[in-house]
Amino acid sequence: MSRFGFVGPTYSSQSPNADAQRCINLYVEVNESGDGKSARQLYGTPGLSMFAAIPGAQVRGEWTINGRSFAVVDAQLYEVKSNGTYTALGAVANDGQPASMCASPQQLAMATAGMLYVYYLKAIGPVLAGTFVSVPAVTFPGPVSQVLYLDGFFIAIIASAEQYFTSTLFDATSWPALNTTTINTFPDNVVSAIVDHRELYLLGARASEVDYDAGTSPVPLATSPGGFVEQGSGAQFATVQMDNSIFWIGARNDQGWGIAWRANGYQPVRVSNHAVETAWQSYITLADARAFTYQDGGHTFWVITFPSAQATWAYDAATGLWAERGFWFAQAGIYQAALSQNHTFNFGKHLVGDRQSGNIYQMSLPTVSGGGWNFVTDNGAIIRRLRRAPHVSTEGQWIYHNYLWVDIETGLGPQPPLLDGAGNPRDPMLTLRYSDDGGHDWSSGRDVGFGQAGKYRTRAIWRRLGRSRDRVYELTCSDPVPVRIIDAYLDAEPGLTVGKKRLSKQYAEVA
Repeated sequence: MSRFGFVGPTYSSQSPNADAQRCINLYVEVNESGDGKSARQLYGTPGLSMFAAIPGAQVRGEWTINGRSFAVVDAQLYEVKSNGTYTALGAVANDGQPASMCASPQQLAMATAGMLYVYYLKAIGPVLAGTFVSVPAVTFPGPVSQVLYLDGFFIAIIASAEQYFTSTLFDATSWPALNTTTINTFPDNVVSAIVDHRELYLLGARASEVDYDAGTSPVPLATSPGGFVEQGSGAQFATVQMDNSIFWIGARNDQGWGIAWRANGYQPVRVSNHAVETAWQSYITLADARAFTYQDGGHTFWVITFPSAQATWAYDAATGLWAERGFWFAQAGIYQAALSQNHTFNFGKHLVGDRQSGNIYQMSLPTVSGGGWNFVTDNGAIIRRLRRAPHVSTEGQWIYHNYLWVDIETGLGPQPPLLDGAGNPRDPMLTLRYSDDGGHDWSSGRDVGFGQAGKYRTRAIWRRLGRSRDRVYELTCSDPVPVRIIDAYLDAEPGLTVGKKRLSKQYAEVA
């Protein structure tokens, strides 16, 4: 019996015969002690519990400032309170795209559908706190695509242009005509912009520029010496700040498209891999990608949703590994893009906005105690977790699979227990299927229970699994329980060939 690399990320090569691994609604954690039973484990991604049910078709943006949380739902700005109640603050234009939001201590600014709006968090002169205003469209030469904040100045990015404006100090309603900058370090329009380490990153289609606060007048920003990056952005709302850097999706340019980058100083570093890039380049477009980041349990995740492809990917900065996330559309038996499309952290909670309703959910990892059973579903819908393991093969020889043991934490079933079709208590179930032709065709599923509440000595074992020359195992769980997979062990041996050793011994010698 031996390990065979069961715990791992999504890595589906161009040919599934080479590698067909998938990891959906699970993530890999490396055991940092160095003394654990296994070097790395698989844990279930967070579930969702209703926090604020705001009427609407989608949550287009979220922001937290000074302990107050705000959300743009459809054509309205709301303040969301700690008890899940909400108050409408003002109407905004709605184009169905994400709303760009930022804030100073005194004002919250929003760019949506080309318009700029300002909500006063505090009184400024004669203007009272709670005042909501729209900046006249004629203030700018074109629609505003994004608004950002740097060193007391608001910055308005002009859509489909190589131009941005800087406000007067601490006032997102005042935009002098002379406070404008035209970018000349690259010939393209600004696709995306972000502020990091008190610098403004302006990402075009093929290249990017970095500006800093030079204290000049009338425009306070200037191009940073050496602040030029030979990569651009292909998705306006997928550029994020996390892990002390910025991350973005590369543009379609003269060399190609669909690579994920991280800034190392002013140098782009590739963080995607061939499998991720192959998947992305099969999508109709990457331009509609929208992303958020969050930190939980020492992991920092970049979660990217591609609406037109109905796909969601997550990059874990702690491990450098990619996995998939998805909402299980049970009626059709398919994964769709995950529900969450934006995030803020407030009231001690991760709050995420729904891409297909006005709901704001609390997002949390499932636990057995402390009310964790609220987070084992997507707001009541099942979370289907899937792990497709690496190939098991030995140079095309026949392999006899005696049994497979998945070392999963057992005994975590809910109380009261789950019920079967006859109304009797049952274990939460794991379903195993396998492919003997490189991941093209699959066997029927075989279910094994992994323990009602308190049954910690239950073992999830499948026996008499037949023979193959090349096999891929796939495990799924759809029951509302925490899923924590430590490892998996396969007891197998080669065919009756003179001089051949048991497969477990071969693997042990290689290790």
